[in-house]
Amino acid sequence: ARAHAPVCYFDSGVQAMDAGDPRKAAKLFETSVEKAEKLPQDERVKRRSAAYLALGRARQMAKAYDAALQAYASGVASAKAANVPADQIECMVGAANVVRAIDGAAAAIELFAASAARADEAIAAIAPSRSFPLGADATRLVAARASAWANQATSMLATPGSDAKRAKALLKRALDAREAMAKYYPTSSEARRQLATSRANYGLVLRLTGDPGAEAMIRAAEADAAAIGEAGAGILQALQRNSSNLGKSAPP
Repeated sequence: ARAHAPVCYFDSGVQAMDAGDPRKAAKLFETSVEKAEKLPQDERVKRRSAAYLALGRARQMAKAYDAALQAYASGVASAKAANVPADQIECMVGAANVVRAIDGAAAAIELFAASAARADEAIAAIAPSRSFPLGADATRLVAARASAWANQATSMLATPGSDAKRAKALLKRALDAREAMAKYYPTSSEARRQLATSRANYGLVLRLTGDPGAEAMIRAAEADAAAIGEAGAGILQALQRNSSNLGKSAPP
């Protein structure tokens, strides 16, 4: 019972997140952390690492930002202890997103950059060839690094005076990584969702800079988002909203 309790509460938290109830999910993830305390050392740190990451996301979705930062910080510490770099990077990216929500895009740029740099180190250590097929941990790291690049780029574009060319290059890196992931894992709905998001972001930047390939990229993003059904609805809405912001005084 002690061995199964953390998993059961964690899975129940995931179900609550899927049902759109992050507050309930946060309580379940908190209980998962508490139950993990009763496990042997090796199992405890692994369970806590994943639970803190999920707890941070739930609190972030509930806009409990200070509590989310605490959970992510605990997740980074637990991931280091458990030697699970993917959890560490995802916690770092999550914390940077919370900082962006609280203090604005400029405050988060270097945090996203640090997340990507840490992912580089971890990928080099466990997947020197950096080519598919990768192990599960390396695959998560590649996805987390792409997320860090994309968020760093969009934060830069929302910050006056930032290097737009650098931001565009980062978005292209993220897009290349997600295209490779989607190609190698064609049945993964998450890989397809991330690819649609990357194409939407990159297409908007191409449009913003007057690149003739912008419209083709945006149409590809729209097709990707439509193909994944409900999961793509938010991408289409964000694309429409951000498209309408282009050229206005407020940054897209």
